[in-house]
This record gives sequence, C-alpha cells and structure tokens, in this order.
Amino acid sequence: MTELDVLNEANVLLIDKADGEGEFIQFREATPNGTEITLSGILRGRRGTDTMARNMQPGDAVYLMLSGTYV
Repeated sequence: MTELDVLNEANVLLIDKADGEGEFIQFREATPNGTEITLSGILRGRRGTDTMARNMQPGDAVYLMLSGTYV
C-alpha cells in the first residue's frame, strides 16, 4: 500500500472508544505479530475526528471500514 493509496482513503479503521467517542484512523501497512497486529504509516483524526485523537485504551473496539462505506 502506498502513501497515496492511504491519502485516497484506503485502510480505514474506526476506533470506538470506551468513553463514547469514535476516531477514524488510516494506516499504510499491517503486520501480524502473534495475537497482535502492528500498524505503520498511521494517520490519526481523519474525517473530522481530530478532536478525538487521544485516549485510546486496550479494549477499545476496532472496526475495519470497507471500501465505499467510509462517509
């Protein structure tokens, strides 16, 4: 995945935080590490969620947004 792909809205995750806020992030690459995944090339606070780009905690729900569903 290139940086341009990410800027064109590829690889979008919604972080549904325990405090009720949601944040869209994007990433360039995901690398599996056993039971975890390491993301690189991260862009936080996408699509107007920049004010929520804080306080991520273990246990927050993460949803992969499929192409065409990112509004």
